[in-house]
Amino acid sequence: MDGGVLFVDHLPGPAYGHVYEMGIGSGDTEGGLWATSPADMFTNLTDSLTTGRPFHHFVPDTQRHAPGKHRLDWRVAR
Repeated sequence: MDGGVLFVDHLPGPAYGHVYEMGIGSGDTEGGLWATSPADMFTNLTDSLTTGRPFHHFVPDTQRHAPGKHRLDWRVAR
């Protein structure tokens, strides 16, 4: 709830293609590395969804509602 964003570094150099997360509302100006490429990020994300293991500090939580209505939430892992 702090306006966090993910971005991909496109500057030439050793961090090219790395995916970072910044919590803008929390004052995070350094950013945290989430993956070394978008492909790695999505591989880790889908692994978390299929196994229930944390994706960084988040755990997937699915909610089933009326027929055909589902919701995915990410809760902070403790």
